[in-house]
Amino acid sequence: MRATCEIWDPPTVLRDVTLTLGADHAPRDAFVRLTVADQFVGSSWFLFGEHEALCEGLTRAEGRITQRLPLARRAPAFGAHPIQSDAWMTRLVPPDGARGPAPRQTGILLPSVDHRGATGPMLVTHPGATISFVGRETIDVPAGRFDAFHYRFIERSEDESTSRNAPGEHPPYELWCTADDERILLRSIATGYMQTQYELAELER
Repeated sequence: MRATCEIWDPPTVLRDVTLTLGADHAPRDAFVRLTVADQFVGSSWFLFGEHEALCEGLTRAEGRITQRLPLARRAPAFGAHPIQSDAWMTRLVPPDGARGPAPRQTGILLPSVDHRGATGPMLVTHPGATISFVGRETIDVPAGRFDAFHYRFIERSEDESTSRNAPGEHPPYELWCTADDERILLRSIATGYMQTQYELAELER
């Protein structure tokens, strides 16, 4: 995946990402370059092995960095922050129609814990999120009509009785992707303080 991401709400974010997955859909290597408010923030290269993850980078805050993170197993996903990488992460939960409590997905790595991906880029771990399969739907977006898988991401358990997210927690996040193994992002909606919606505008195959 090669993605150029622009967020126009201030402070503006410009992010260039290259992310490679293996046949098992787990990450192999990545590159992330980040600019915020027209100022260079960082540029880093990532390598993912069976039992470790590596990062070589340069950031405005930390200077030259080298990271080596031991892992019990290969990281199942790298949330590089383009919303297409969110759609790829839905492969962790097969669309089998099962209902009930969603398993917590752990071992996911990120280049930034900021919800806009506006820090780093450097290796950070994600504490885990539930990714649940909601169902199969047919949806219309500017790019056309698609058969879709609908998923829900949430950073706390579904049965937690609280009316608002804890500080720093990502608000509930709904995502629709193509109902095939490509998992092309069709629509995503973040509620809470983010109040953000993305839709696929054009698709060329």
